[in-house]
Amino acid sequence: MTGSANDDGSLLTIDQVYPTNDSISQFNTVSIDTGSGLNHGYYILRYPNQYYSKWADLDGNGYINRNERYASYVRAWHDIMDDPYNAERVPFDRAYLQPRLIKLSLAVRF
Repeated sequence: MTGSANDDGSLLTIDQVYPTNDSISQFNTVSIDTGSGLNHGYYILRYPNQYYSKWADLDGNGYINRNERYASYVRAWHDIMDDPYNAERVPFDRAYLQPRLIKLSLAVRF
């Protein structure tokens, strides 16, 4: 499920998921120099940040801080692990489970 044989799918801590305290802003800001001449100056251009999600911004202030990002991660983890249609899905205590069993049959007719 995780793509790594050494990852057992257990819930990680906030320091393991987000080691830095970076926040995600709703908008990115760029200042553009208009060049020299009569209309010389700077324009401020704001455009939407592709990594911002209004559902992850729990307090609605336009920034997703480390705690809000971790809360979103925990909710997504519970959505995957608490599957109502698959009650047996739980994190395994061992990454390498028993070998898989594959049955193969072959029939040849003349």
